[in-house]
Order: sequence, then structure tokens, then C-alpha cells
Amino acid sequence: MLHLLCLPCRLRARDFFSLVMALLLCSAAHSQQISCPVTNSLTISNLASNNSNPCEVQAGSSVATAPGAAFTNTPGALLINDFGASLINNGTLINNGGITNNGSLTSGGSIDNNAGASLTVMGAGILTLNGNGSLSNGGGIFNGGSLDINGTLTNNGGGTLATISGGSLSLGGAIFNNGSLTTGTGGSLTITATGTLNNNSTNVIGGSLTNGGAIDNNAGASLTVMGTGILTLNGNGSLSNGGGIFNGGSLDINGTLTNNGGGTLATISGGSLSLGGAIFNNGSLTTASGGSLTVLGTGTLNNSGSLANAGALTINGTLNNCAGSSFVQTAGQLTLSGNGVINSLPAVQLQGGGLLGDGSITGNVNNSGGNIEPTFLPGAPLALTINGSYAQGSGGTLIIDLGGTGGGQFGALDVSGGVTLDGTVDFTTVNGFTPGAGDTFTFLQFGSLAGDSAKIDFTNWTCPVGDTCTEVAGANRLTLEIEPAAPTPEPSTVLLLGTGIFALACRFKKRAHAKT
Repeated sequence: MLHLLCLPCRLRARDFFSLVMALLLCSAAHSQQISCPVTNSLTISNLASNNSNPCEVQAGSSVATAPGAAFTNTPGALLINDFGASLINNGTLINNGGITNNGSLTSGGSIDNNAGASLTVMGAGILTLNGNGSLSNGGGIFNGGSLDINGTLTNNGGGTLATISGGSLSLGGAIFNNGSLTTGTGGSLTITATGTLNNNSTNVIGGSLTNGGAIDNNAGASLTVMGTGILTLNGNGSLSNGGGIFNGGSLDINGTLTNNGGGTLATISGGSLSLGGAIFNNGSLTTASGGSLTVLGTGTLNNSGSLANAGALTINGTLNNCAGSSFVQTAGQLTLSGNGVINSLPAVQLQGGGLLGDGSITGNVNNSGGNIEPTFLPGAPLALTINGSYAQGSGGTLIIDLGGTGGGQFGALDVSGGVTLDGTVDFTTVNGFTPGAGDTFTFLQFGSLAGDSAKIDFTNWTCPVGDTCTEVAGANRLTLEIEPAAPTPEPSTVLLLGTGIFALACRFKKRAHAKT
């Protein structure tokens, strides 16, 4: 076929080096500069290029690259695809300059957006990568329109793939990110059930990322959710993390997130994580001061690594701390709802902050420097339950809210095992209630008791004058009792008593006198 096209090639075929040079010369000879502007339908069947700045494909026109053919946009050249125009690539599209797409760019072949090149999808523009299509990016892809990836996009080291405000990226194929992947404020990235995002570098979300497929955030990679960002993991979606996920926006997990050994999942100040699905933590999971993690009623957090809280951790569902894991709270607040459950093989370490709620903990609790405050509900006076042991150190405090004397009107802690008590017990009145003489509050039940609180505080009230407010130990319980003062005798009673004592004294004097 070649000898029919290029006679010099045939004549020099005996010399291998000359033949190679001839092939290159033949290729160059058959590469054509397209005529600009493009005002009709142009099909590239061999080699073609654009050297113009700009070269415009006008509305109603098209440039199609056939299978096996190649179209090159040379350095310094600008190819503009107008609204209503089409670029169709079934061969190879090589961009070394700039491409601005206001119309439709569809590729079932390969696109090479090389280092230093730019491919911009404008607001009305659509770039579609079909199932067999591939896009390799070493330059910059800037998407303000629609980018539909059903094939394979590889963002090379040094490459930038950015979806800006107003832009949307739909992923039904695969993205391998080795460069910079960003979804800006007002932009969106949607991963469908067939889509996979493999992140090996940096992924920054300032807009929205909705995942119904799979995300692999691999070792050494980072996925950052900015303050304006939202990452949503749908019910069928999965996220596997071996690198770092840093959440300063909103992270909604309704599917499955696996934090592998060596992986870091951190919700920082201003960030919130809502869990309605499942998290399997084998690495480090932290909630910093100003951040929040909420395990919804349908959610389960399985911790086999380290779990640390210094923000707001709310358990309405289930937290399982498995063998070999750790759970430490240094500040902030842990809240257990009525349906909230913590199952913990290692002891729950409360070094600071508060534990508030009316749920249950199965396991041991060590309160060395925090506050435990059982809430109360009507008909449920023993609101917070520990199915294990409770140890309160010198820096720990048990806060008992008093809102009345009836069942469910004051807080109480029920511990099935042993209680070791030190530190402070603080009786705090709420809802305008004022305790009075004769009131009793059984605030702690236990299997056994060792030690005693070093200090008793009364917040929002004082023990009534003359009355005695004391902790009274009974059978497997501690009760606050307010004992009234001894009654003051009536004045007539005092007079009679005084007269009797005086007469008795005189009688003793007479007897003494008689003995002498």
C-alpha cells in the first residue's frame, strides 16, 4: 500500500535506515493543515493538524477523525468548537495547544492532552468519552460545562482536571488521578454505579461529589472536603481509604467507608460527618474540636483501629469498639441517645469533655478527667446504663440533674459491675426545681462500691439552712438524702422544761445538804 503512495520510499527500501526516514517523510507529506474556519463537515482519514490561532469550527459544522487517523492541534494553536458544532474523534486527537469546546466533543478513540496544553469545556459545551474511549491528560482540563466519562481518563502527574462553577462531571467509567483533581464551589462530580475513581494524588472538593460507585483513595493520596464541599456516599457507594481524608465540609456516608490500616479519616473544625451506613475503621479516625460525627439510627461505626474525639460525637445508632482498638475522648462531648449503643471491648477512656445521654454502654468506662451526665426521661429514672464497671478518678465528675423527685425527673447512672468512686459528684437543679427537706434521690446503682467522692457540689441551689444533705449508701445504691433539722421546741415547752430542770437541781442540792 505504501509503495503506491510514495515512490521514493519504494526506491530506497533496500536500506533500512533510509526506509525509516522515508516513512517519516511520507507521514509528514500526507499530514494536512485543515482549512480554517471550518464551515462544513470535514473527515480526517489519515493525518491532519491545526496550526492556526484561532481555528474555528462554526455552528452546523463538524470535524471527524476516523479510526486509525490522527488530528494534532500544534503548540500555540487554538481550536474553537462553536456552539452547535461538533468534534468527533474515533481515532487519535493530540492536543499540544488549546482547545475550547462550546459545542459537542465526542470521543470513542484516544485523546492526548499533553503537558502545556489546555482543553476547556465551556458552559454550553459537552465532552463525552464513550466506553472504548481514553483520555490522557498531562496539561489542564477545565470543565465549566458537561464532562461525561464512560471510558478511561488518566490524569497524569502534573496534570490538572478541574470542574469549575457551573460544571458537572459524570463518571460511569474510570478516572485514574495521579495529578490534581478539583471540584470547585458550584461544580459537581457524580460517580454512577459503574464508575470508579482511583485517587493516587490530590482530590479537593469545594462543590459536590456524589458517589454511587467506588472511590479508592490510595496510600499517599489525599481527599479534602473544603468548607463549601459536600461528599455524599449513596447506599450502594463505597469508599476505600489508605491515604488521608480531611473533612472540613459535609461528609454524608450512607454506603460503606473502609478506613484501612495506615489510613486517616479526620473531621476538622467546621466539618461534619453523618453516618447512616457503615464505617469500618482499621486506621485512625478523629473528630477535632469544632467538628462533629453523628452516627444515625441506621448507622454503624466498627472501630478496629484508633478512635479519638475532641469535638461532638453523637451516637444514635451503634458504635462497636473491637479487640485491639482504642477509644479516647480528650475534649468535646459524647452524646448517647435512647437508642444509641456503645459496645466496647477496650475501656472507654474519658480524659476530658463530657458524656451525656440516656443510652447504654456495654463495656468498662474509665472517667479520669471528664464529666458524665445522665439525662432523664419520664418513666426512665435510670437513663444511662453501663453494662460493665465504672471508675471515676480524682479529676472526674458525675453530674446528676435534679428536676423533681419522681421517677424520670432526675438523672441516674446504673452500673451492673463495680464502681470505684473518687472526684466530684455535682447535684445540679434544672427546670426551676428546688429540693426540699425529706427529698431523696437514688442517683447511682452498682454491683459493688469502692471509695467515695472527694467532693459534693450543689449547682443552682444550696442545701436548705439547718438541713443535712448527705450521700447515703444502701444495698447496691447511693442516695442523696435531705434530712430536716431537729424541730425547735415551743416557748411554753421550753419554760416547763426549764422549771423542771431547776426543781431537779434544787432537789439534788437539798440531798447534798442533808448528807453533810
